[in-house]
Amino acid sequence: MVILGLLATVIIVIGRNTMQSAKIKKTAQDLRALTNAIELYFDRYEHYPADVSRGLPSGIEVFLTSGKLPKGLWNDTCYDWDNWVDPVTGGKIRQMSLRFCCTQGSTGCKPPIANFDYYSAIYYCLQGACRAHSSKPITHPALCVNCGKPI
Repeated sequence: MVILGLLATVIIVIGRNTMQSAKIKKTAQDLRALTNAIELYFDRYEHYPADVSRGLPSGIEVFLTSGKLPKGLWNDTCYDWDNWVDPVTGGKIRQMSLRFCCTQGSTGCKPPIANFDYYSAIYYCLQGACRAHSSKPITHPALCVNCGKPI
C-alpha cells in the first residue's frame, strides 16, 4: 500500500513537471511568433510600436500566420509588448513577454512557476538587456527563451 502511494506521488510529480515543460515550450513558440510579428510590423511601418502595459499592440495580428493573438496557457497570464528605456544604461529594451497575474493583487493569484511574482515573466528579448520588468533588477526571477537567461 505504501509503495503504491509512493508510485502515485512520483507519477503525479512527473506529470506536473511534463505539463509545465510543455506549457513553457508552447509559450516559447508563441513568443517567437509574436516577436516575428513585431519585426514584420517594424519592416512595414519603420518603427516599433509603443510599449503596451500588460497587452499587445493593436494591428500585429495581421502579421501572425494564424491571424489571431495567442492566449497565455496559465490562468491569470497575458502577453505583453515591452518597449522600455533601460533604467541602468539608458538604452532601449524591447521584448515580448508572458506576464503572470495580470491584475495585481487579484484574489488567489499565484504564479505557477516557483519564485515568480507579479513582475516576473517568460520573455523573448529583441534588444537590450534581458530583464523581467523595467522596475526590477536584472536578477529578478524570469526566463528568457531567446538567450536562455534562467528562471
